[in-house]
Amino acid sequence: MSEAGTRVLGRSAAGFTAQAVGAAAGLLLDALTFLVSTACLLGIRTREEKPARRAGVSSSLVREMGEGLRFLSRDPYLRPIVIYGASLNLLLMGYQAVQIVFLVRTVGVGAGAVGLLVMCSSLGGVLGALLTSRLCRRWGNARALVFTQAVACPFALLLPLTTPGPGLLFFATGAFVLGTGVSVANVVVGTFRQTYCPPRLLGRVSSASMATNQGTIAIGSALGGFLGSAIGTRPTLWVLTAPLALTWLLLALSPAGKTRELPLAAGPARRTGPAADAPSPA
Repeated sequence: MSEAGTRVLGRSAAGFTAQAVGAAAGLLLDALTFLVSTACLLGIRTREEKPARRAGVSSSLVREMGEGLRFLSRDPYLRPIVIYGASLNLLLMGYQAVQIVFLVRTVGVGAGAVGLLVMCSSLGGVLGALLTSRLCRRWGNARALVFTQAVACPFALLLPLTTPGPGLLFFATGAFVLGTGVSVANVVVGTFRQTYCPPRLLGRVSSASMATNQGTIAIGSALGGFLGSAIGTRPTLWVLTAPLALTWLLLALSPAGKTRELPLAAGPARRTGPAADAPSPA
């Protein structure tokens, strides 16, 4: 919730800052905030002890990375979740690469209004963070994950419908609901991964997952920029949001779509949460 909250403030402030002092000065002010972050990190005085190596086991960075990737690629729950996250990031970053150009040049929106429209996604993120635990208690975390993505993803189709005036509500609504769904997915998946993975593999599996998901961000951004130049911004939004609206099927057709609760442990020790059709504990 804190991350989504700062995105709300940052994106709204960015639009009005660019409108007031110009984009270049706004970027300079943004760069200064990274100095504040650096000072905060340097202020951390706690030193962690280096974890001990297991006796008789040789290890290397490449070997550990491979172990995390193998676990991830073979697990029936984590594999489709990572595929879903990577596909979603590819398409989200693709349309976000051209959304500002679309709003400014195609729709004719001013800088301040652009900031407010893009902020809607972060407002949805705040709502999603607030609702996730309540949804998981009522429906189970697997059902909450699949249901919220099934509801949120089709709202991407509202984005290309954006027009001046009242038509801006299409963009605001689509971005808000998508932001809500992404936030719920981040909380559910992050929590599931931490409780599900063996502690020894958690760092390796998390790194493999993040590398896969973050890698598609770069590809999606390049794809969005290429399509925007080749066919225009509105057609690009249609090309990217049409498959985005269907990505939730990757979860619905996976083991996560067939259970109420995701397992609490991997492998032979796998346990599920509360029994299906039984009320979750408060």
